Amino acid sequence: MAAFRLPASHIPEHGCWAMLGDTKNARLYRRKVRAIYPDFDVDKWLSVVPFKEQWQKEQYREALRRAGF
Repeated sequence: MAAFRLPASHIPEHGCWAMLGDTKNARLYRRKVRAIYPDFDVDKWLSVVPFKEQWQKEQYREALRRAGF
């Protein structure tokens, strides 16, 4: 996977929509991420995002899963 470049801000956004139950917006932002990062990998992404606690990482992983990753 190529190094993350802007606008990587779309990556957490689709997870947020998914956790709110808004699948329409979650799908929209997932498509935006896939357009920029076609080989997006959740585990690789989570390895570069800083988390203080393990539960935060797992909650974020669940959000990404709900968004379709």
